[in-house]
Amino acid sequence: MEWEEIDEEGTVRQLTEVPKGTYLLFNYTDMEKLVDVKIVDEKYVEEESDPYMQAFRVKDTSSPSNEGTELRIHYEYDRDTTTVDGINATELFEGVEYD
Repeated sequence: MEWEEIDEEGTVRQLTEVPKGTYLLFNYTDMEKLVDVKIVDEKYVEEESDPYMQAFRVKDTSSPSNEGTELRIHYEYDRDTTTVDGINATELFEGVEYD
């Protein structure tokens, strides 16, 4: 996937290719069409034990894991389906709980 890399003020810097298997820390959403995330190094991530789904969490939110590249993902929501670039979000993201 290719998403917008943003700076601390939310200004788009460039498009960045994000490879499959990248860990993302969700930071912000406007609850309408976008979410800002940071790329997290795998060494800061651990799998949570959940018998119903595969879930991950950042080991320590005060660690350098918060210093990763920040990205902006645009999404669309229609009834019960969230899509990113036309792809169902459940196909793109593992271990994410939606409210």
